[in-house]
Amino acid sequence: QVYVGGEHHKDSNRNGRVVVGFLSSFLDGHSVAFWIHGNIVALPRDAVEVVMLELPRYRSPQHRSASNVVYKRLRQRADRWVRLMWPLSEADENMASSNLPEGLVGGLSRVRTQIANERLDVLFFPEVGLCPLTYQVASWRVAPFQVAGFGHALSTGLPTVDYFLSYTLFEGRHSEAQQRYSETLALLPDVPQLFPRRPDVVA
Repeated sequence: QVYVGGEHHKDSNRNGRVVVGFLSSFLDGHSVAFWIHGNIVALPRDAVEVVMLELPRYRSPQHRSASNVVYKRLRQRADRWVRLMWPLSEADENMASSNLPEGLVGGLSRVRTQIANERLDVLFFPEVGLCPLTYQVASWRVAPFQVAGFGHALSTGLPTVDYFLSYTLFEGRHSEAQQRYSETLALLPDVPQLFPRRPDVVA
């Protein structure tokens, strides 16, 4: 079952896999991408269907043609890659109109529909707060479970974000740490930073 506009919808064609969406404006050479990419690439294909949801950066309406190795690895692992379209202010639209791909400018409802159409089981935000567009999406309920990550190490304060993924080493005693979060705090015992080995480096 998934949420679309707060309602349950059943999807019979799931192949037994959990559908997890990862949404961010920082899927290229940003530290957020370096933090998450190894973990996403390592997810088993037979158990997890990965949907990458790429937002343009605030006031940079164009999706960049990222060519760095992290972006490439994420694209190779993703079962689907969705470039979300966002509305611009009139000033931004006039400034960028000559360079915008056709159809990039869309309404808020269009962005929400794009995400809802992916029928996610889990929506994971590597960071909430570094980009105002991500914060807007996090305020919507578009998946049964919505989780924020440590890319921006602050509680979102949003009732639509259910869990905050952090680490015992950072948080200390769980009972005290939980008071700093509106979300349910989920702690990992270690910091799982996974970096694929470069083929040109010999151990």
